[in-house]
Amino acid sequence: MKQAIFKIGDKVSMRRKTLYGETEGEIVSIQRTYQETWEDGSFRYEGLCHLENDIKSILLPHTFDGETLTIDYPQRDFGGFIKKANTHVYKFSGYSYSVKTLRVLTLYSEKTLKKI
Repeated sequence: MKQAIFKIGDKVSMRRKTLYGETEGEIVSIQRTYQETWEDGSFRYEGLCHLENDIKSILLPHTFDGETLTIDYPQRDFGGFIKKANTHVYKFSGYSYSVKTLRVLTLYSEKTLKKI
């Protein structure tokens, strides 16, 4: 499994500015990210993404083995439209970093950070 590029305490610059226009901060936490996949196992980048610390709060039936998260969605009735029960699979896709600036705490992916 791939290791995180940054560590807690690293000073980084961000490609995307914070709400307050800040572009530099310090990493205060690191979480593994699980990205939804297509049936063939490739990442579905427009799909949902889950952070490792949030998996314990999923209320739907699910399994998690450290690498793969599987969630079973029940049949849902939206009035005139019924969505059949289905299963979504999420696989480890990288790390997310909480970066603290002077004014805000923001979550960033590895690709959007650069060590100072």
